[in-house]
Amino acid sequence: MEISKIIEELIKTKILNIEKIELIRGGKLKALINSKYDSEFGLNEINDCLKKNFNFIEISNNLFVLKTKLENILKDSSRNEYKKILEKLYIIEIDDKHLLNIDIDSRGRTYEEIKKYGLENSYIKAEWLENIDLNNSEIYEVHEAYQELLKLGIEIK
Repeated sequence: MEISKIIEELIKTKILNIEKIELIRGGKLKALINSKYDSEFGLNEINDCLKKNFNFIEISNNLFVLKTKLENILKDSSRNEYKKILEKLYIIEIDDKHLLNIDIDSRGRTYEEIKKYGLENSYIKAEWLENIDLNNSEIYEVHEAYQELLKLGIEIK
């Protein structure tokens, strides 16, 4: 069975009750899946599935928060305050890579932020290009940014 189907089944049967859950650790979900389904999925597979197919955002290594919960926590805060708020609330350390995962506001990311994320993760979200902030950049238009990212081998999803 595919990992996404297993996680869907866990949600449907309320074993993973996303109405009540605030956060989940990738390792804990891995242990649950391995014991319940006698499957051996790696942590990277599980994390990638949570990032791509479900409403979770990775805020620190292997620590995922439900996107709606994150939106409520950060709704009246500026992007500059996200790190401080989340580190205090969850008693964790958040690096810049994970701050870029927190995509709850409509602020345009700079070309440099998008490029950095893309080089680290091999992809970016297409909607980031729609709101790209090209001020103080060597790139002058969205089409040019798109072409440059593709040249670097960054997939646009």
